[in-house]
Order: sequence, then C-alpha cells, then structure tokens
Amino acid sequence: MAAFWSRKNKKEDKQEPAVPSEQRQEGEIPSSVPSVREHDRDVSEMKEFIEFLAKSLVDHPEEVEVRRIDGEKTVVFELRVNKSDIGKIIGRNGRTIRAIRTLLTTTAAKHGQRAVLEILE
Repeated sequence: MAAFWSRKNKKEDKQEPAVPSEQRQEGEIPSSVPSVREHDRDVSEMKEFIEFLAKSLVDHPEEVEVRRIDGEKTVVFELRVNKSDIGKIIGRNGRTIRAIRTLLTTTAAKHGQRAVLEILE
C-alpha cells in the first residue's frame, strides 16, 4: 500500500515560473492543475488509507468494504463493516470516527480535494 501520508514520501512543493497567457498555447492547461490520472491516484490512495485504518480497528477485517462515489467537487467514501464492529469504528463519544474524518479531510485538502466519510450499516 502506498503511504502517501508519510513524511518520507512527501511531495516537494516546486513552483514553476508563471507563463504569461500570451505565451501559453491555446487550450493548454496550466501545470498547477492536477491531471485526471493524479486525481484518481490520490483518491484511490485515500480509499486504501480508510480500508487500512478500518481493518486495523475491527474484529472482522474481511467484512470491511469501502466504496467511492465521485461528485463534482467532493468524493464520498462509504464504509461498511460488520454490525458488531460499528462501535469500534465510531469509538467512545465518536472520537475515533472524528479522528479518521479529520485525517481524511486534511489529506484531501492537501491534494486540493474535498472528501466525506459515511458509515453504512
């Protein structure tokens, strides 16, 4: 599994010099806009990250299922676990799920995206 959240694999922020619009080719996308391929890779890494966290917490890791739903501006992740494991995902007073959602939101924002995690029964 790709560990996109580790410091070792942190992408360096390299700023390319701005090209004036008159020098840019017509229809050319600025290099600051991520490609579709990069977006899909980032989203699939977030999905793997959610699966990893959920499987680490539950008693029935084989029943963990994460489904991704792409919207216009937001990616929704639906997490399904065994009924007996829902409490372990939510945690005491919702602390565990809040922490997972915070990590997901922060990671998505780092990649210029918005992500939401929902737990389904």
